[in-house]
Amino acid sequence: LFILVIGAATDYSLLLVARFREELRLVEDAWTATWRAVRASIEPILASGGTVIAGLLCLLLSDLRSNSTLGPVAAIGIAFAMLAALTFLPAVLYAFGRTAFWPRRVTFEEAPVIVPSVPGVPVAGAAIAGAPRGWWARLADCIAVRPRTVWLVTTAVLALGTLGVGQLRADGVAQSQLILGGSEALEGQVELAEHFPGGSGSPVYVLAPADRLQAAADVLLAHPGIARVAVTSADAVSGSVGMSADGARGAPTVVDGRVLLQGTLQAAADSDAALETVADLRSEFARALPGRVFVGGATATAIDTAAASIRDRTLIIPVVLVVITLILMALLRSVVAPVLLVLTTVLSFGTTMGVAALVFNHLL
Repeated sequence: LFILVIGAATDYSLLLVARFREELRLVEDAWTATWRAVRASIEPILASGGTVIAGLLCLLLSDLRSNSTLGPVAAIGIAFAMLAALTFLPAVLYAFGRTAFWPRRVTFEEAPVIVPSVPGVPVAGAAIAGAPRGWWARLADCIAVRPRTVWLVTTAVLALGTLGVGQLRADGVAQSQLILGGSEALEGQVELAEHFPGGSGSPVYVLAPADRLQAAADVLLAHPGIARVAVTSADAVSGSVGMSADGARGAPTVVDGRVLLQGTLQAAADSDAALETVADLRSEFARALPGRVFVGGATATAIDTAAASIRDRTLIIPVVLVVITLILMALLRSVVAPVLLVLTTVLSFGTTMGVAALVFNHLL
């Protein structure tokens, strides 16, 4: 929310400030310049913010609570970013007037003259005679001379950057690798793994019918990724008793006809090996005891979260693109232009992912 609002508010403010600077060259009165800048900027700011809000509200379709609750909160933040850009910022600009652009001072041109940037080339907008020509104006001149060459070369370069998308590994970072500095918890986990199975402390929880306790234990004990198995028992001092292939040593606690088994993983709970073990166990339980056994724990939660993320990505991204395209069609009163806008956004996004994959895989 913090990054999104700061970025959006900066974008909207740039639109207003740039227009205010232009108006100061055309009119002498700061209030008139402020009012004209607001009138010229309000439509693009509301259109931009409204599009972002609509896209954020699409997160309500997410299966992950962290995403579905983020959407409305971020949408509220964008609404207040627009409000600040259209109320607080104009007031500040009016108060400072031409001093707002210190150390430079925007001078009023008494007789603005519209001149073409390049002889023989039509220019969108007005250029004031004697006004400084910056890099952006020169770039616009180059594009105006050879627009087809520019978009073909740019598209080719961006398309080349998307080739790395297939190498992108977005599986996330193991929880034990999130802390780069010193951590007592991480040091303790390393020490624990040297003397005990890596999954000690984060077991696999298996909820099974009490009458199939031994069958569920046999599935766990037979898997090479499980070091040992215990069953929850209120009678034991430690809260659980160990199990072997011969059965439980002690009385398991039965709640609603079910017992809770704990399987200690050989590998760390956040490792790829642990993820494979839990996925295998779910498949084996589905074959041996269909619909009667549930597998949980930290590793199982990570698997379910990843599955929900994939489902959200597959659903929400197309929905967002469709919603934004429809909004742009209504705003621009066009069909082709909105499609081109969305395609350029998708292409730049794909290039970003592709280049990021190459940088992280081969440079970092």
